[in-house]
Amino acid sequence: MAFFKVTDVRVGRRADSTVTAFIDGLGQGSALSIPVDPLRAGPMLAVFILGRDCYWDDTHVFSTMVGDWDQGPSTIDKGRVASWDVRIPETAGVKPVFFLTLLSDSEVRPTSGNAATGWAQIEVMQKDVPLILALLRSRYCYYSSAGLRNTDIREDIGWTGLP
Repeated sequence: MAFFKVTDVRVGRRADSTVTAFIDGLGQGSALSIPVDPLRAGPMLAVFILGRDCYWDDTHVFSTMVGDWDQGPSTIDKGRVASWDVRIPETAGVKPVFFLTLLSDSEVRPTSGNAATGWAQIEVMQKDVPLILALLRSRYCYYSSAGLRNTDIREDIGWTGLP
């Protein structure tokens, strides 16, 4: 699979509500198929604006990582989110996927690197991508089988008794 590093994401919304978008790389680029789905172009632009390294491949998938994500069972099933990556396919109806690396609740040692010992993949509906990005950008983000949250005060969000 061929890919290029994204150097710009150009998006326009016309007065008639149609959207156009172009994914630019050094000396190469790709226009998104018309009609451009704003629920696809918006998250691509949002991730790029966050300053993440982004890539576009020949299957028309926008991602923050080249290569495969960890496969198989994770060593932990819940934990604080240490880092994340995303894949957003251009094709409408194909769900964006987030890959999270997780720190165990018992992990307290200081480190200068990523001490993640687990991972999780979550597929989300297009409409949920802005919320997921906001949660992941929170100072505290926690993943469990119950979902993703940005607080450990579970009572406030109605998660009493949930992991």
